[in-house]
Amino acid sequence: MKIPKTDTNTDTQFSKYNEAAQQVSRLHESWVIIKSLRRKGRLIDWNFELDDIFLELSGDKNWKKEYETTFYALMPEYVRAKKNGEAALYQFLLKKHMFLKQLQDRLGKGSAYNKKDDSGM
Repeated sequence: MKIPKTDTNTDTQFSKYNEAAQQVSRLHESWVIIKSLRRKGRLIDWNFELDDIFLELSGDKNWKKEYETTFYALMPEYVRAKKNGEAALYQFLLKKHMFLKQLQDRLGKGSAYNKKDDSGM
């Protein structure tokens, strides 16, 4: 389906509502769910929730194609880990989890903070 043009202005348009706070909130909720799933040993559900984190981050304005390439390169490793049992799958999910945490920080939606303010707040 093609979205019709409503404005002939070719400048980038910005919403008057900033969705950043809502996105950070959704990410936080997903990480809370992930922590619970990991502790309960629900590995497949943990994996799906990690995929949700990836999808949430993929809409960031600073998104780079390399993030997507790196993420999709993990897929064959997931299949192998799943075949090799729970211990292998758990180790793989830890790796995927850490990758997404680091990506979230790189995109400025995690524990990274503005260098101009070194108070950490």
